Amino acid sequence: MADGSITLTLDEALGEKLERRAAAVGMSRQEFAQQALERSLFGYDDYTWIGGDPRDRPIDEPEVNLADCKPWDEVKRDLMARLEARLAAKA
Repeated sequence: MADGSITLTLDEALGEKLERRAAAVGMSRQEFAQQALERSLFGYDDYTWIGGDPRDRPIDEPEVNLADCKPWDEVKRDLMARLEARLAAKA
C-alpha cells in the first residue's frame, strides 16, 4: 500500500446504493466513492489556512435593497407569462 491505494469490500446493499448515486451524478463508482471518502474525512484542523480558519470568520450576508423588490403578485404574473410563452414555443 505504498502508493496509497486501498481495496474495500462493500456489502450488496451499500454497493447498489453507491452504484445508483454515482450514476445519478454521472460519475464512476470509483470517483464517487473517492469523493465521498474525501468529504467524510475532511478536517479543518488538518490545514494551515491563509487568512485564518474560515470557521472563525462571520458569514457575510448580502445587503438587500427592498426598493428593488417587486410584490409577489407582479413577479408571479410575469413568471407565469414567461413560462407559458416558453411552453407554447416548444409545442
